[in-house]
Amino acid sequence: MFLMRKHQRNQILSWSVALLSFIYILACFGLSKRSEGIFVFLSVPTIAVTAGVLLINHFGEKEKVIAHFFIFSILLFAVEVLFIHFEIFKKEYANELLGTSVFGVPVIIGISRWMSVYIAVHLVKKLKINRLKKALIGAALLIFVAWLAEVVGIRLKLWQYEGNPSIGFNPINLLGLFVVYFVGIMLSRSIRFKKKNPAVIYVYIIFILFFISLSLILEN
Repeated sequence: MFLMRKHQRNQILSWSVALLSFIYILACFGLSKRSEGIFVFLSVPTIAVTAGVLLINHFGEKEKVIAHFFIFSILLFAVEVLFIHFEIFKKEYANELLGTSVFGVPVIIGISRWMSVYIAVHLVKKLKINRLKKALIGAALLIFVAWLAEVVGIRLKLWQYEGNPSIGFNPINLLGLFVVYFVGIMLSRSIRFKKKNPAVIYVYIIFILFFISLSLILEN
């Protein structure tokens, strides 16, 4: 029975990685066309499918993970709303290009932020260091991906900043995100759940390859 369950899990993981690879390759070439009509069609389902893959491949304590998903998606979305409302980073999302927006922030952003925190918690779980250092390293790993995404997002005009930074990204926004991710990782301990998800490392690598590839394509 154990071997059968292990085999089934491996199959789910294999199909998940294959699906993500396909959808991100499709998104990469689709978004590179810079057609406004295709942004929602590709970006929103891509984020939703990725979140689904993470949830499906999580082993054990599904109820706690689902609670983590809802609580942190809402919480991190609310934080982004506050940033936009008070113009802390002078950031503005392109209207409707990333799906339905509430208070000026695409709803999908909350899910995207949750995925980041969830991934970081798993990436640093086995490090033999204290919680503070784990959170710092986890936030740093996320900021690397956020920096790659920032460059792509600005080039595709999915969001913009007042003054349009000439260096291709907004370092102050990345610093703010670092703080948000750090706090999110620390707060994740308030919902204790088994951190076993073999899909996490694949998702993280796919994120990096996706944003690097799309950035290179957009340069040409």
